[in-house]
Amino acid sequence: MQEPEAADYYFLPVPTQSYAAMGAKKAKEEVTSLLEYVRVTWPFYDRSHGVDHVMVAGGKLGACDLFDGQAMPGAVQVYHDTHL
Repeated sequence: MQEPEAADYYFLPVPTQSYAAMGAKKAKEEVTSLLEYVRVTWPFYDRSHGVDHVMVAGGKLGACDLFDGQAMPGAVQVYHDTHL
């Protein structure tokens, strides 16, 4: 996007399936590290407290297991289980 300040939402492409293979504890560490990188590199997450950022968690380890509501407070967390 040429004008990120004008965006309504920011999509964070998080490889949740790869993280899930590491186990829940390591996955949470990776997500926390990713968030810190996003916060240090761009101003947009802190500007809105993350409410305009979207992450998708697929597979058996979903948003509840990976994000725990703590790693990315405020962010929109979408969960999709392929076994529904």
